[in-house]
Amino acid sequence: MKANIITWLKTYSTITDIVVARIYSAPAPRNASKPFITIQMITDESDRYLGGVNGYARGTYDIDCYAATPEGAHALANAVRAATDGYSGAMGTATDCYCHIRPVIEEPPEPEDTGGDDMASRIVLSASIGHNQ
Repeated sequence: MKANIITWLKTYSTITDIVVARIYSAPAPRNASKPFITIQMITDESDRYLGGVNGYARGTYDIDCYAATPEGAHALANAVRAATDGYSGAMGTATDCYCHIRPVIEEPPEPEDTGGDDMASRIVLSASIGHNQ
C-alpha cells in the first residue's frame, strides 16, 4: 500500500510544487534534498468476520514532512493535509480508499532519518487509510 500512497501523493500539484518527486518509503535516501516526504506504515489490519477476511483493510501511516526550516515543514504538512484529509477514491492501484489525517506531531528528526542532516525540520502527519485488499 505504501507504493500506492506515494503514487497518489504525487498526483497533487500542491504537494509536488514543493517536493517535486521527492516522496520516499522511509527512510529517505542519504543526502536527500529538502524538502521531501517519507511514508512509513505503523499498523495494518484486515476487517474480519466469522468466515475470514472480508476484503477491506486499514492502516496507520506516518507521513513525515521534512524541510530546511520549521516554516517550510509546516507549509509542506499543510499542503499534504489540505490535499488528502477526507479523501475517498482510488490511490494508485488500490480502490475504494479513504484517508483521514490525525492531529499534527512536530518533532525534531533523528539525523539518520534526514540523511545525516540534523538541521532539518519535520512535521509528522498520522494518516488512517482504508482500502480494498
